[in-house]
Amino acid sequence: MGAGRVRLFRLTYRHMLYRAVAIILAAILLGACTPTAKTADLDLAPGQYDTAFVSTRRVLRDTQFDVDRVDARAGVITTAPKPTAGLATPWDEEQQTFDAEVDDLLNRHRRIVRVTFEPAPGAAPTDADPVDRDIQDLARTGPTVMRIRVVLLRVERPGWRPDLNGAKLNVRSVDPDLARRGLLPSYTVPIGEDRDLAKRLAYLINEDMKKPGTDQSEPLPEPEPERALSGEPTDQPPA
Repeated sequence: MGAGRVRLFRLTYRHMLYRAVAIILAAILLGACTPTAKTADLDLAPGQYDTAFVSTRRVLRDTQFDVDRVDARAGVITTAPKPTAGLATPWDEEQQTFDAEVDDLLNRHRRIVRVTFEPAPGAAPTDADPVDRDIQDLARTGPTVMRIRVVLLRVERPGWRPDLNGAKLNVRSVDPDLARRGLLPSYTVPIGEDRDLAKRLAYLINEDMKKPGTDQSEPLPEPEPERALSGEPTDQPPA
């Protein structure tokens, strides 16, 4: 290897190292400075429902989540699974801690946000069946609670065995049962909740609600059908 190539290799390696350190430091600093709410629930006074609903849709859109179900009558908003690679995608805003950045880098994670609105505890009882209940109508005269839940999904690739000696030596085995169930080459499983992100979204929604004219910025949509939670085949892998 000539002296010029050695020098170029050193410069490239040094650049990559500096970039990695900068990304790690930025993730730590941003995670430490990001304001969040104390809980992922917001108490809404009578008449605040429309404002909260519109703000929720706007915040989800601004944080790069694709909304796939919007039902103002039932009080439900859900998103499609959003992938992220942690430190390798520093423009993502899902990670609220450095541990989450690393975990998302080492694993193929996705997140789904589900926001529900329901009557506040102790609110005046109603004779309507919960299935037929119109939360939008009830919220005009009574208090409601908005609850934010972020489901963390992991993409599993069964039968995949990487070889440290080279990508060409990787081995993949095929399970006929998983193939029949449509779980190959990969499937997603829920592994928990991201409560830190849920609190962050609650803070952003609460701040957006304070903006003047939020309740008149866009009309509430018609109900849409609900989709599967993970956006993937709903069969679960064998135990």
